[in-house]
This record gives sequence, structure tokens and C-alpha cells, in this order.
Amino acid sequence: MRNRLAEVLSKLLDGLAKENSLEQVELKLLKKKKYDKTIVAAAYSWIFDKINANELSTQNHIPGSKGMRFFSEDELHFIGMKNYNRLLKLFNIGLLTHADLDVIMEQIFFFPQFPLSEDQMNFLILNSIIDVDKLSIPGSRKLLYLSDKIN
Repeated sequence: MRNRLAEVLSKLLDGLAKENSLEQVELKLLKKKKYDKTIVAAAYSWIFDKINANELSTQNHIPGSKGMRFFSEDELHFIGMKNYNRLLKLFNIGLLTHADLDVIMEQIFFFPQFPLSEDQMNFLILNSIIDVDKLSIPGSRKLLYLSDKIN
């Protein structure tokens, strides 16, 4: 079950990085009939909760603290240009924050080979999505499980 959820999350990330909307990616996954609707819905809710949490956290910050993180040439070499473009696209849609980018850059050095593969970068991005313990949104997945039945 967890492997399938991680796989669907990876597919959603890949689709978002290719500039598709969440709805388009979700429809493609459901059309393949390879994934169960509940798994796709759970993955969709993880991403949606992360985007909402990021929006709420930026609303609570002091205005004027907007900045942009520039990667050094060494960092670009470590992550690779393709992964760099993915990170920027996911940052632009609100899935990643400046803090997420910093954490990803710190975690890169746990991998022995550079530049990172897409799977390795997906692992780091999924780690930032799953680590959404800063805010608990009412009705979020932290309160519901896949086995729960809603009337």
C-alpha cells in the first residue's frame, strides 16, 4: 500500500513538473486503471495539503521577507539541470518553499553519486511533502485514514 502511494505521488510530481495540472495528472492515472481511486485520492490530498500549508504559512509571515534562492554552480552540478528545472516548477506552483529547497540541498549529500537521478530527487521531494507537521488543516489526512468510511 505504501509503495503504491509513493509511486502515485511520484507520478503526480512528474506530471506537475511537466506543467500539467493536478486534475490532468489525476485523470491520466485513473484512466490507466493501474491505481485504485482511494490511493490516487490519498496522494492527491497529500499534495493539496502541502500546497495549502505552504500558502497558509506564507500568509502568516511578515511582508517584505520575500527572497529568491539562487543555486551555486556546485549545487547545480550536484542536482543536475533536469532536476533543477523540476524544483523550480514545483516551487512556482507552491508545492515547495524556500525552506524545502534548503532542506533538499542539505539532504543531497547523503547520496553517493552526482548528479542525482530523477528517482533520488523524487525521494527528496516526497520527503518534503510528507513532512507537513507544521500545520494541521481541519479534515486533513492526519485525521483520516484510507480505511475510514465517510458518510
